Order: sequence, then structure tokens, then C-alpha cells
Amino acid sequence: MNCSKLACKALVLSLFFFPACGGGDSAKPDGHATDTTASTDGAGAAKDSSATATADATVGATVDATVDATIGDAKAGDASVVADSARADQAAADGSTADGPVADAAAADKAPADGPAADVAPPKNVGEACLRVVADFCAKFNSCAPLFIQNEFGDVKTCEARLLIDCLNDGNAPGTGQTVDNILACQAIAKAATCSQFVSNRVTSCDTKGALADAAACGSDAQCKSGYCAKNSNSTCGTCSPVVGVGKACQDDSGCEAGLSCGDTRVCLKTVSLGEACDNTNQCAGGFYCKAAKCAAAAETVGAACDGDGSCNFLQGLYCTAAKVCAAIKTAATGEACGAALGTAAVCTGGGKCSPNEQNGTCQKVAKDGEVCSDTIRCLTPAVCSGGKCVLPDSAACK
Repeated sequence: MNCSKLACKALVLSLFFFPACGGGDSAKPDGHATDTTASTDGAGAAKDSSATATADATVGATVDATVDATIGDAKAGDASVVADSARADQAAADGSTADGPVADAAAADKAPADGPAADVAPPKNVGEACLRVVADFCAKFNSCAPLFIQNEFGDVKTCEARLLIDCLNDGNAPGTGQTVDNILACQAIAKAATCSQFVSNRVTSCDTKGALADAAACGSDAQCKSGYCAKNSNSTCGTCSPVVGVGKACQDDSGCEAGLSCGDTRVCLKTVSLGEACDNTNQCAGGFYCKAAKCAAAAETVGAACDGDGSCNFLQGLYCTAAKVCAAIKTAATGEACGAALGTAAVCTGGGKCSPNEQNGTCQKVAKDGEVCSDTIRCLTPAVCSGGKCVLPDSAACK
């Protein structure tokens, strides 16, 4: 499970789909951004008694088989799989304290006692730890960036099922640094982060590093000493590669040094916060936009006054209209019209692509795991379109 790549996709949605409304301070990902209906269903309740049942309910038998094959002796039905009820952990004054990457010590000081309940046994293995953390990550994304959940997964439960696949792949990869302890530490620190930090690749302790040297074959960032497995967008395998600094070429956020983001011109940029200077090399973090060369807070309510250029919080599902007021972005199902050139903005639900372009098109269907895919028919994260079919990650197969 790669937080920084998901954060990259969340931020890119604002620039790639509505460049006039998104703030222009996000990166185009190597994968895709998709759309779905906002959901908070079950996010704060105890998890389903079976991980495979969750997968069946959301992504079908392929996910079910994948979870069964990778989870090993982690028992999804264990009563210890409990989701924290404190889902709305976004700070009330989010941007005012989002002034840098979340430091482990500082975040731990602020973190709530959100670990397992006193009468719940700690996770016995990575599988059980993954089951716990995915619920919190998806709930956090849904709180901070509901449009991303809509666009990328469709609903919170699908997010959980798909991130579980990614987390288990990281945990079972050769040379991985993913352990029960660092999964739970990442969970606590991510929950303590502000939304701006969470969606802007600033929760650096979640970037796990492994044992493999640069140039080694890999399928997961967690395998590499550098913390970065460089892959093409149509491949599940790549090579461990060094991360780079400000101004250097990048493919996604993971390829940049901690706290940096891969900008839309594919170079690493410094992420700055409320009131800080912004320009072509210093991009505003999520929830902010660059106004008069300084980061300002984007409006978060329908009807609020705006001045374009990301002045409405896109990730909260808002855009700035020609009348200079914030309006809600609509969603569109497969076969329906989508884009920013409709008079009212609309994005596709359930992972579909707006084709022939994101500004004016029709929502296309999403291929299931193993089905045929193309530039138009996309796969659901974390699957990629490789060899014309949707393929799930399998780091153990990368040689």
C-alpha cells in the first residue's frame, strides 16, 4: 500500500481534470484517476467478519481469490479486526498547522489512542495489520478528499478491498521492510496528520524501505533500500531506484525525496503550506492554492465566493463557476456525459475514464481484474493494464 502514490493521484485530479479549478499544484500520475459516488458507509463500524466477503461485495471473485492467496493465516473474521470510530480526524483549522511533513515524534504526541482496543489482541502478522490499516486510510481519504474516493474507487468499501491487495503485496514481497510494527505506526501517524499533509505526500513515516539495492528487480517500493521501485505505468514490475530532489525528473511522488511532490511537468517540487510563498517550484499543498504568490486556503462550502485557480477545494468536490461562486461537482455513471465543458462539472464514477478527453466526453466502463483493457477502458487500482489485460501486482514474480 503506497500512500504517496495515492496522494499523488488525489492531487492530480484537481489539475488534470479541471486545471482552472484545481490550483495547478499537483502531479499527473503514472496511473489514472477515476470517479465514484461519495460514501461513508461502514467506515466507522466494525469490519465485516470476512475479508473475502468484503472483496466479494465490492470487486468480485478476483479480489476474493487474491486475498485468499496472499493473506495466509491472517483470519479476516477475527474479532480483532476493528475499525476506529473516530473517522472525522481532519483538523478544524486544517491548513494553519500543516507546515511540513509529519514528524514521527510530533505526530505520535498528537495521535489519539487509536490502536487496538484494550480487549483486542494485537495483530499476529502483516495480513491482520493490513486489515486494520486499510479501513483507516480509506476513511481518512474519504474525509479529506471525498472526490478522490468517488473518482478512484467508487466507495469506501471498494477502497478498502483494493488497498488490502496492495498492502498484502507489500508485506509478502521479497526483501520487504513492511512489518506489523511499521504498518501500525504508519496508521497512527497518518490518522494524526492534517488533511493537507495526508494528501500531499507529507506523512513520510509511511514510506517503508526494504533490503534491495538500486537496480534490483522489484514490484513494491517497500522492497527497496531507497523506498522507491520505478515502474512504467503498464507494468507491475520495475527496478529499485534512488529518489531525487527538487527540480529533478520524476514519474510520481514516490520518486521524489520525502516531503516533495512530482509536479505536472514531471519534476520534483517542494510542497508549501498556508501563507508560504508559492511559484513554479514551490507548489501549494492539498486544500490550498497559489494566490498573489502565497498559499491561501481554498473555500470548502457551496456558494462561497471564489476567484478561480483552485479557490474552491476540488478534493472536497467543489469548483469555481464563471459566476465566481463554489458549486458542487456532479458525478456521472458509465455511458453518461462528463467533463468541465458541460456548464456544470461532472466526473465519472467507479473508475471510468472520461473519453475522448477529460474536458468533454462520455464515461467509459472499467475492466475487472483479468479483463481486456486499453487507453480508454481502465483497470481499478492497484491493477494495471499490462499486455492488454488488467493485472494485479505480484512482487514475488518480479525477477
